[in-house]
Amino acid sequence: MTFNIKNLELVSFLKEKEGSVPGEKMIARASGYNALGTKEFADWLLKNQSKIPEKWRKYYLVFPDYLQDVDGYGRVAYFRWGGRRWGLDFSWLGNDFLRYDRFVRRSESLGFGKLGS
Repeated sequence: MTFNIKNLELVSFLKEKEGSVPGEKMIARASGYNALGTKEFADWLLKNQSKIPEKWRKYYLVFPDYLQDVDGYGRVAYFRWGGRRWGLDFSWLGNDFLRYDRFVRRSESLGFGKLGS
């Protein structure tokens, strides 16, 4: 699996006037945004993190199809900028996801889908 980082963009999954959404709602919205969220994509992006645009560093990159179950509680993968490199971490789906969380998707300008609602 390979991607051209120049053809990727970040998109917020919050609707107008929302400050946050619960994890389950965020996951449900992923397909409407054409989010690239698999473990394989996260692995590729981590291996190619030197190509990730600097402007993305202020966001958490959420991978909605990279889920773990820990004792019956779901967790979703995300990347965060740690000052020197991107790090993989997991957040409980019971948590709220905020305005600085983003999905990664293929660029709208390339015609890969429309903005989800």
